[in-house]
Amino acid sequence: MQGVFSLSGAVVSGAVATAAQKQALGFARIPPMTVMTAGYISSFIFFSVWFYFRNRFDGQQATMIILVLLGISVIAALP
Repeated sequence: MQGVFSLSGAVVSGAVATAAQKQALGFARIPPMTVMTAGYISSFIFFSVWFYFRNRFDGQQATMIILVLLGISVIAALP
């Protein structure tokens, strides 16, 4: 269960950071840049916890990662 929580936290943090990155306009706006930085840092921390406990991928975790990658691709493709 710890692995699912850690991976979910990393996924949500990464998605929020990616959405904020689009709004930061190349580091021109401070609030979205702050959210982006905090999101990527927390995503890294959640992944570190996941690796620390040596969790293995299962079908649910692989599906979550695929959905996040698809979501990030959609966010990046929007104007």
